[in-house]
Amino acid sequence: MSKSSSPFPGTFGWHNATQFTGALNDNLFKLLIIYALAVAWPDKSVDTTLVVVGVLFALPFLLFLGAGGILADRFGKNRVVRGVKLAEIGVMGFGALSLFTGSGWMMLVTVFLMSTQSALFGPTKYGIIPELVGKEGISRANSFLQSATYAAIILGTAMAPEVSLWLGQNYGFAGLLCVGIAVVGYICSRKIASTPPSGGNRRMANLFYRDLVTSLREVHRDSFLALAVWGSAVFSLVGAYVQMNFLAYGEVILGLGREESTRLFFLTAIGIGAGALLAGRLSRRGIEFGLVPIATALMSVSCILLFTTDASTSVYLAGFYGFIMGVGAGFFLVPIESFIQFRSPPERVGGIVAASAWLSWVGVLGGALLLYVNTKWLGLDPAQGFLALAALLVVLTGVGIWVLPDFFARFFVFALTRFFYRVRVAGRENLPAQGPALLVANHAALMDAIWIISLQPRRVRFLVSRKYLEEKGWFLRTILKISGAIPIHEEDGPKAIAKALAEARKALEEGYIVGVFPEGRFTRTGHLLPFKQGFERIVKGTDIPILPIAIHGGFRTYAGLGLADESRLFHPGDFRREVYLSVGAAVPQTAQGADPKDQSLVDRVREAVSEEIIAAAHLRLQHSGNAGERFIRCARANRKRLAMADSEGKELKFGRVLAGAIALRGLLREELEGDPREVGVVLPPSIGGTLTNLALVLDRRVPVNLNFTMPEASFRSTVEQAGVKTVLTARRVLEKFPDLKIPGRLVFVEDLLARLSTSQRIRAGLIARLFPCSWILGRNPARADDPLAILFSSGTTNEPKGIVLTHGNILSNINSFEEVGRFRKKDRILGTLPFFHSLGLTVTVWMPMTQGVAVGYHSNPLEAAKIGEFSEKFHPTIILGTPSLLLGWARKIKPESFESVRWIVAGAEKLSPRIADFIEKRYGLRPYEGYGATECSPVVALNVPSADLDGYCQKGCEPGTVGRPLPNVRVRIVNPDTREILAPGEEGLIEVRGPNIFPGYLGAPEKSAEVLQDGWYRTGDIGHLDEDEFLTLTDRLSRFSKIGGEMISHSLVENELREALDFDADQLCVTSVPDEKRGERLVVVVVRDMDLTSQRLSEALSRTSLPNLWRPSPNSYVVVEKIPQLGTGKPDLMGIRRLATGEE
Repeated sequence: MSKSSSPFPGTFGWHNATQFTGALNDNLFKLLIIYALAVAWPDKSVDTTLVVVGVLFALPFLLFLGAGGILADRFGKNRVVRGVKLAEIGVMGFGALSLFTGSGWMMLVTVFLMSTQSALFGPTKYGIIPELVGKEGISRANSFLQSATYAAIILGTAMAPEVSLWLGQNYGFAGLLCVGIAVVGYICSRKIASTPPSGGNRRMANLFYRDLVTSLREVHRDSFLALAVWGSAVFSLVGAYVQMNFLAYGEVILGLGREESTRLFFLTAIGIGAGALLAGRLSRRGIEFGLVPIATALMSVSCILLFTTDASTSVYLAGFYGFIMGVGAGFFLVPIESFIQFRSPPERVGGIVAASAWLSWVGVLGGALLLYVNTKWLGLDPAQGFLALAALLVVLTGVGIWVLPDFFARFFVFALTRFFYRVRVAGRENLPAQGPALLVANHAALMDAIWIISLQPRRVRFLVSRKYLEEKGWFLRTILKISGAIPIHEEDGPKAIAKALAEARKALEEGYIVGVFPEGRFTRTGHLLPFKQGFERIVKGTDIPILPIAIHGGFRTYAGLGLADESRLFHPGDFRREVYLSVGAAVPQTAQGADPKDQSLVDRVREAVSEEIIAAAHLRLQHSGNAGERFIRCARANRKRLAMADSEGKELKFGRVLAGAIALRGLLREELEGDPREVGVVLPPSIGGTLTNLALVLDRRVPVNLNFTMPEASFRSTVEQAGVKTVLTARRVLEKFPDLKIPGRLVFVEDLLARLSTSQRIRAGLIARLFPCSWILGRNPARADDPLAILFSSGTTNEPKGIVLTHGNILSNINSFEEVGRFRKKDRILGTLPFFHSLGLTVTVWMPMTQGVAVGYHSNPLEAAKIGEFSEKFHPTIILGTPSLLLGWARKIKPESFESVRWIVAGAEKLSPRIADFIEKRYGLRPYEGYGATECSPVVALNVPSADLDGYCQKGCEPGTVGRPLPNVRVRIVNPDTREILAPGEEGLIEVRGPNIFPGYLGAPEKSAEVLQDGWYRTGDIGHLDEDEFLTLTDRLSRFSKIGGEMISHSLVENELREALDFDADQLCVTSVPDEKRGERLVVVVVRDMDLTSQRLSEALSRTSLPNLWRPSPNSYVVVEKIPQLGTGKPDLMGIRRLATGEE
């Protein structure tokens, strides 16, 4: 039992051990007494002995169960357990004495006393469970207890003849063994936590039946409790009948001896234990009534199969059918017994459990009577007796489905869903075991309600669109109707909507769980839609808890791809697909504090759901494997498909990529032995660069892709910060950059590959094809929070900082990017961004290698002509780059080269409307602008194509913005100084939260603490969110100048001037330099070819809307040969500033 659900963690195990010893003694000692009586009374038949012992064993349960219930209610149950177990030692001691003396009458008295202490123990045995494990752990506790009980029955029955033979039928010494078992039981009972008296104050009646009648009257005041108690009695009747009938079945039908016939019921008992354990697992935190009809169905089918089996078929089949019958019995027993304990009032649980046990013993007698009627009156043989029992069980199955249709349907959905999907859940403990609750969830797929229904055993009534109850296919419609779904539709009139909301409120008042999808429709872009306010009216004025639920992964299923078609509910393409759910703590209906700016309930609930979406994304990272594992599984699934190509004509399929990475890993392992985990990589975007990164990660090393375009001092600093001793590179890189000085030991990848022998290649291929993924990754594989890469900031505004990105960071960003990208297997990505750029590493290395999408590499993004030639052969569908790069391509690459492209993504700098218009006119596609940061792995927000479904268009793009935050990523705008959260439209500092956020800067905890606060990353960028959550980026905080008391954005001044002068981003920039009078002044940096003069600058400034304070002086400009750029294609802001100040 989980500690969270148990007030006495760990003590249930001691209680289970205590009752195990008692059940073991009951069965072992009873058989020893029977053996000893056969010796003591040789003139008595075995049948007579069995009857006498059976009656004496059953009589105390009929006489004293009521007294046991009163003891359990009046005193602390742990005290009752200890008292009874102490009495058991005395009874076993008396029994051992009777066995030593051989007195038959003493033995019979022992049987009566032994049964009496068991009868007194019975109500406490079950009644203490809710106090030890809590309401939510009852089912699992009962499953363990029932399994242990039947294990004790089997062990005791099996031990008796073996102990007898081992001791040479010296039954006195065997009795001492039972005394030892009783002592062990008492020691275990001392470990059970103290429990307070439950409050019962009844005294025992002079006549035992009065206590039972009182308890039975209490039971029948609750119709559901009465059904459970009588159901338990019927189970006892069936169980007793099966046990007795099996003995005759084995002898008469199968031709077995008595001992062999006994073994048939052993298999049934084993099945009961297995079924009880499985029932506990399936019940999870609740009581799974849906198992009851399945249990009776299993038992009825087993009985029918036993009827068709005889000695000519197979004894083993009969044993197997008996085992299946036991599994069904275990399925029946756990929910029924659990519900009796759950439903009983705490102060009467002992008496009610005693009454139920008494009825069960009556059921046992009823089983014997039924056997007598079948054999003596109806003349049925044992096989026909099983057929008659099957008829009774078929009727019970029908009754179970009729009485519990919603539970049965819910369990059926649970079983089918868990078989077809892998559903992972976090926060299940937040779901109430009883009482009402309103579940508020995001909506991305037709299966959303089904996944939530499968969360727990309680009935959930959903508010659902009326068309799904009237128009959709039979499966979804039937499940929703049986579950009591409440129809509602936005096209309904106010009265109809009010009626639906009133019905939902009534369901809550009746104690049900109600589920709502406040978005009102599926998301078609992966983004969370605005919440409607209807759920507020449902809970207004109540203290009903509102629980936020996030469903992650459903959007990418076939049931969530914008195809509202029921045939997609269980599409073969979704088989074993993982879906993640996270349940949050209840959202208070009133905001904390009395600030009038407090959020509305709708906003707070939506924010809570957003937080749970992030929690579900974290859950996915815990279960979906590290980057190496994802790559291996992807490569195997797409073994024969193209993985990567380059502009030099090389192509590799996924199968060869995996084999190549494994082969290279072996060579690197030898070469890097004794080196630090961090390994430098200086390679361009290429097949070799990707294979090197993959091989290092498979070896649990951390590739450090170094920015070799940095100034020498900065480059050397990055190598030293990362602790790199060895750098992997290629001779072609050094030939292209002859001035590049790489510190440390150099290893040339082409030399390593040349060392590969034929046998090594074959070995790597066999490993790639045949070895389990865990064998390839080795012991202690990387976890989600282990480093996957170290990158360095580009140094646009200051010195480079080492940025550690974990497996979880990059995989989370891939998951989010893939949701909005709607990637297809036929997609091909054009990879030109360097791997030391976070977008290049994430989107052109790890995304294609984990998503099964092909990528084509060209090493230099500035070689537009060669990129165009390569694109004509490779046919990319997705291209991405900075606006400057895209503009350069658009000027030189003809439209035919990009005719296969469906999506152009621009980022890393501002995409001006002028550039966007030019690209759209050139290629017929408008670039979608995004925003990110290396610390965010890197994508934060992105404009995406709008999506249409059922006449509703979900906007995915807003010109002038960088798009909405990606799914699983949260963005907020705060005051840079106070961190007060700002309203939509208000400009402030952008903060980002999500599993994509890096854990910190390399070796710089102080810097990390400055930017990572309360789980939020302070980007240093200024912007605002609109009402639809589209993010507008103004500038970096470091690109503001404070002049005359105002904060002036360099980017805004740049954009206005470029527009007025008709210049592009690579032709004009704005920076600032120190000024003695104002502290700072703005300077325009322009390329010489544009022939800018003071007069042209003055005229351009007059055409802008800039305030006078924001306008640079007409003489404040610097002419340069070229605007400095970084290797990533972004402007080198530090270099521009140095040019403006005359340092260069």
